[in-house]
Amino acid sequence: MQTQLVKKTAIIDSGDFNLSAARYLEKVEINSDYDNVKLVDLCDIYQPKTISQKDLNPNGKYDVYGANGIIGKYDQYNHENSEVMVTCRGATCGTVNKSKPFSWITGNAMVFKIDVEDKILKSFLYYILKNLNWSSVISGSAQPQITRTNLLDLSIPLPPLEIQEQIVKEIEGYQQIIDGCRQVVENYKPVIDIDPSWNMVKISDIAEINPKKSEISNNDLKKTASFVPMKDLNEFNIYFNAVDSMNVEEMYNKGYSYFKDTDVLLAKVTPCFENGKSGIAKNLLNGFGFGSTEFYVFRANENTLDKWIYYNIITNKFINDGINNFTGTSGLRRVPKDFVSNYQIPLPDIQTQKLIVEKLEQEREVIEGNKELIKIYENKINALINKVWSDN
Repeated sequence: MQTQLVKKTAIIDSGDFNLSAARYLEKVEINSDYDNVKLVDLCDIYQPKTISQKDLNPNGKYDVYGANGIIGKYDQYNHENSEVMVTCRGATCGTVNKSKPFSWITGNAMVFKIDVEDKILKSFLYYILKNLNWSSVISGSAQPQITRTNLLDLSIPLPPLEIQEQIVKEIEGYQQIIDGCRQVVENYKPVIDIDPSWNMVKISDIAEINPKKSEISNNDLKKTASFVPMKDLNEFNIYFNAVDSMNVEEMYNKGYSYFKDTDVLLAKVTPCFENGKSGIAKNLLNGFGFGSTEFYVFRANENTLDKWIYYNIITNKFINDGINNFTGTSGLRRVPKDFVSNYQIPLPDIQTQKLIVEKLEQEREVIEGNKELIKIYENKINALINKVWSDN
């Protein structure tokens, strides 16, 4: 059993505008027995001519596609139509993309140009290749690559065109939901409307920055506590799960950043800072923990909510100002402590802080709901493509 989107006219005629995606998917019976067909029997598989970075022209008319998407502009195009392509060199080998019409595709991508349009749809090919496990055709460890020779025996299941159309239509319906949710998530940033009557204060006046680990007792040194590496801190997500733990004395001696429950963590190094890696510690083992040396830690005083600090340090203004104050060399640039300490944020009374934080928390719940929908519909796409293989 498969599904497809209900026509827009059917929704309008019904007068029911409930925006639940599931209401607008209708079931289509599909009984299939798919043959395996070699990709080389369906496509002309080749690497286009490569152009170097110096050949790119910012004023060029045509997009240039590299290993992982558009990398610049060029004066010419080498593909008139949209084409399915797979990264064939480097660490991202096996990444599947689709170019726009009239574009230049470089030799870092392997193009799959359909030869037999009466047998396979380009969109179906794109989705089936995105779901493919490319590890079996990637050679080389230091320099991973996919060669045309490696692809000669690679086969995919090939349903009839009618079924391909139904599968693509269902996937595109799911993808529309994903794209809409992702647009909401990627464009949301908390905004605090500042009342001119509020005091502006330095962060260092309302929070202890990088609390001293000397407050840990000798008895605590014998315990186990949470350890939070940079990868566990989320991007623009107030909470994170502290899943790792280590011996306290070992972490203490290695100079890791120290924090307790309700402390606010902020990544200070690029690109983590720009990406909004920050959060509030909670449910730490024994109530405290250690983490990356690339964290700033804020401990709010009695006049300030921890969430108030958090929502002020993930605003566009704070992040942009921090970027403009980066220090260090390329690749190892950091936000200096002086910037963080002296940065001024508004400080209304506690009750006002609570009311504003409640509103921001409501917005955050909507964002988290959109993130969950993205996962749900990505899983639906994967399940649908997997079913194509299992029905084969």
